[in-house]
Amino acid sequence: MDCKWLLLIGGMRLVRKKKGLKIVLICVGSLFAMMCLAAAIFVAVQVSKAPDISQVNAAPEGYLTTIYDKDGQEMEKLYVTESNRIYVDLEEIPDYMEKAFVAIEDERFYDHIGIDIRGIIRAAVKGLTSGSFSQGASTITQQLLKNNVFTGWMEEETFYDRVCRKIQEQYLAIRLEQEYSKDWILENYLNTINLGGGTRGVQVAAQYYFGKNVSELTLAESALIAGITKNPSSNNPLKNPVKSIDRQHLVLDAMLRNEFISQEEYNAAKVEDVLGALEEASTKERVQIFSWFEDALLNQLVEDLVDQYGYTEEEAWNLIYSGGLEIYSTQDTQVQSVCEQVVSLEDWYTGNEEVSIVMTDVSSGAVTAIVGGREVKTSSLVYNRATDAIRQPGSTIKVIGEYAAVIDGGQVTLGTTIDDAPYTYSDGTAIHNSYSGYRGMTTIREAVASSSNVVALKAYQMAGGNQVFEYLKKFGISTLTDQDRHEALSLGGTYNGVTNLEMTAAYNTIANDGIYVEPYYYTKVVDRDGQILLANNSSGRRVISKESADLLTLAMEDVLTSGTGKDAAVDGICLAGKTGTTNENRDLWFVGFSGYYSCGVWG
Repeated sequence: MDCKWLLLIGGMRLVRKKKGLKIVLICVGSLFAMMCLAAAIFVAVQVSKAPDISQVNAAPEGYLTTIYDKDGQEMEKLYVTESNRIYVDLEEIPDYMEKAFVAIEDERFYDHIGIDIRGIIRAAVKGLTSGSFSQGASTITQQLLKNNVFTGWMEEETFYDRVCRKIQEQYLAIRLEQEYSKDWILENYLNTINLGGGTRGVQVAAQYYFGKNVSELTLAESALIAGITKNPSSNNPLKNPVKSIDRQHLVLDAMLRNEFISQEEYNAAKVEDVLGALEEASTKERVQIFSWFEDALLNQLVEDLVDQYGYTEEEAWNLIYSGGLEIYSTQDTQVQSVCEQVVSLEDWYTGNEEVSIVMTDVSSGAVTAIVGGREVKTSSLVYNRATDAIRQPGSTIKVIGEYAAVIDGGQVTLGTTIDDAPYTYSDGTAIHNSYSGYRGMTTIREAVASSSNVVALKAYQMAGGNQVFEYLKKFGISTLTDQDRHEALSLGGTYNGVTNLEMTAAYNTIANDGIYVEPYYYTKVVDRDGQILLANNSSGRRVISKESADLLTLAMEDVLTSGTGKDAAVDGICLAGKTGTTNENRDLWFVGFSGYYSCGVWG
């Protein structure tokens, strides 16, 4: 075969090869185009499913609530994990704190449109070459959306779910940056992020780790906090100080590389003893246990929110724990502390004796201190003997029952005499005094001081049982029922009993010139927008005249100077009050007042 035929055959083979290659290229190109079209359609479908930007709220929700005492001192912070947040404006956050987060989380934050194209390409290349797509390319804008809009990302079970959410997240990030400024996005991001230890946002984190406001943090402290966010549990400086310092150095390196700080600032921050400035971990990891006062306060708040706003109890508790409320309580912290110390004195008790204390401010009727038991509290919202225990009042009921009725009704004065002699109830049952025998003609004033049962029953009969019953109801005793309309009520024999809280409020009525104020634990509650949500402005209601209140007070002063309450007297202070006991000393009472406080003690 000559060369001419060889060339012809070779040419034909080359043509066939080129045609085959062209077909392959066409097929590959078509397949690629179809894949791109399918991807575009998939993306379009996911974008169509994304929330409308006008309906998206990317701002954080859930803020901690703060309780203050009557002097405006902070008592307690209330929160669930997702609401442990105090919002701060960007102006309150140091510039180097802002730059620290930008440097370590999204160094092109100020330049991109919501998504970082270079970061996405880098993550894709790394995923294709390594087989792992774990490296993220989320911008600060995307992270804000992930935390506050796409909140179910932790429950994603498949790669498909993650891709769908990521597409929508990236689309909304672009739209969010069209609607809001970079400053708005960064401010909300810095108030949203999880920074370990149950903290949310940079303000609570600054207080938690360093015991100061975010505005007071140094560059080194800011970099340490910024380093936490990648893995809040693992990078918590209280749990892993060495690892947290490594992260802090990465942040400082990134800040220097991006020219956010100078070499001199970098050098100084790296040698600052930032771990030495950390608060002691033991004070941060405590379980939140409310005091007796806080228990009662929170229960009243829930009741008032249900009554005044129609909330369910669950809604009320959610608002209290995550509504960012400011609750201004009536607690006198010094008095509360004294009461708690007193009940812990072991040598004051015998056996398994229990106790409760209530103290109120005479002029306002506000509860200033409350103790619901002797035991050290190990949990919150437990049985409170001051508010929940219904006990027999004994002779403490005489002053606000029959004696208030006959004095206020004008039937007797303190000088009126009644014969303390053998006597019976209407059914013929004999009545006895707590002391031996009888004392003959006894003034009302003397009868109060000595706690004469005979005189008390005769005063009850003089006033009329229904009248005494109504006076007790007007004094705020809510536990009485129609079954208490009997003569035994004159000595404190009730069907159910009374609470220490209501007895103290009743005696406070006498101290307050005869005006009853329902006990309350707060003056006002302010919502996160600064609006008053709840307020206690009750001026009270008159139960007895001022003159009657003065007379009852004079009689009860004798209880402490010469009567059954001498052991409660305090030198140099004018006190008035009444003791009460029940059979076999099952209940022991003293309820009284000074010019400033009323106090009920039950044991």
